[in-house]
Amino acid sequence: MSDPAQSPLRVLVTRPQPAAQRTAAALAALGHAPVMVPLATVAATGAPLPSGPFGAVAATSANALAVADFAADVRALAFFAVGAATAAAARAAGFAHVRAAAGNAEDLARLIAAETQAGARVLYLAGAPRKPGLEAALADAGRVVVPVLMYRAVTLDPAAGLAAALAGGVDAALHYSQASARRFVALAGPAAPGRLRHLCLSADVARGLHPIDERKIVIAPQGNETALLALLEKCR
Repeated sequence: MSDPAQSPLRVLVTRPQPAAQRTAAALAALGHAPVMVPLATVAATGAPLPSGPFGAVAATSANALAVADFAADVRALAFFAVGAATAAAARAAGFAHVRAAAGNAEDLARLIAAETQAGARVLYLAGAPRKPGLEAALADAGRVVVPVLMYRAVTLDPAAGLAAALAGGVDAALHYSQASARRFVALAGPAAPGRLRHLCLSADVARGLHPIDERKIVIAPQGNETALLALLEKCR
């Protein structure tokens, strides 16, 4: 007889591709069963990069690296990533001097401020929607942020697919952004299956799940996917 404690968990993955496929592979490697229902897709804007010179490049999402190629002079700059996944995407895109923050915009701003000169121009590879926190913190630190909109998150209409996935049974849902969490609640409602646990990358992400019962929400202790997936043991 199989041990229920070791049975694969069915885990809902709602993030857009290609990130969803990376998460699915990580779940499979841990012995879990990913249930893929993307709530959005990433669309490149095709916007040209602003004119330099720049002292550094920053990004808060690996999506910003997946939608464009970068010239050699840009790849030669110091690259500051919000976390490990974005740092890996930057290295894959050809950036050689990559530093990773602890997984949130506040840590990223502190890292950039500590390792750049006052007045440095920072090229920010941004997406939409985006929050103002990074730009505001860097401006307060005396850095000049030059944003360029690299991609937009385009919402999909997965209501039927999400309903089918929930009806088929899922043990946990992974939430990576506040916007995506709000989208989940709008589609599924607060009365999703009682056993479903919501695993969030941060407290900020968890705020998007209101009015879901807080007892069903677990927040990762660090803002990275490794810490997030480790929470799955709490769902057994």
